[in-house]
Amino acid sequence: MNPKKQKEKDRPRARKLAEEAWEAANAGNLDLGEKIIRRAVAAQPDNPVLWNDQGVLLGLRHNDAESAES
Repeated sequence: MNPKKQKEKDRPRARKLAEEAWEAANAGNLDLGEKIIRRAVAAQPDNPVLWNDQGVLLGLRHNDAESAES
């Protein structure tokens, strides 16, 4: 699969993972939320919204150093 098609395939998957991460966080499971949002960022590392979401979730977990990086 060429890079462009792979990127198109990863986009909806990353969005779905981000939604799942926020659902987990809102349910009080920040550990699971962090794990899922990291997968989303790995699936689409050029998406600034995912990086921002990761930073917010890490901030909620009081992981300030990584939160600032994200």
